[in-house]
Amino acid sequence: MGAAPKDRPGGRIRRGAWLYRALLLGVFAVGLYLTWTHYAAVPVGCPAPVAGVPVDCARVLDSSGGTVAGLPLALWGGLWAVAGWVVLRAGRVLRVLWAAFGFAGVAWGVGHEAALGAVCLWCTAMQVGIVITSLMQGVPALAGERED
Repeated sequence: MGAAPKDRPGGRIRRGAWLYRALLLGVFAVGLYLTWTHYAAVPVGCPAPVAGVPVDCARVLDSSGGTVAGLPLALWGGLWAVAGWVVLRAGRVLRVLWAAFGFAGVAWGVGHEAALGAVCLWCTAMQVGIVITSLMQGVPALAGERED
């Protein structure tokens, strides 16, 4: 592996790279919050239904589909976000696998919400961040990683 590139002369990071990192940080923070509420058995702060959308974070998070391999799906999302920092320096194959795991997690989460007939807005925020950062990995200049 080669050294990580300078994002810009003078050490400044490209705007796309800042967005990528901010989204990963957001996904991680939401994952951390939802994982904490899971293990601390604390109610999730969730808004009331909006325009007829059945918002029910507790129902989504506490149901059987809210865990995978015994761990909250939000924890998996947080770990995925941490891995997003690592894949910046990885080869294309690893970045594609990372993005594929992200899309698979989003598909699981959206399918789970659809089956329940309820939406978790915290989960939606994570899902949007995961989709955007995964797509950004397809454009090296946006994510700020090295080009192969």
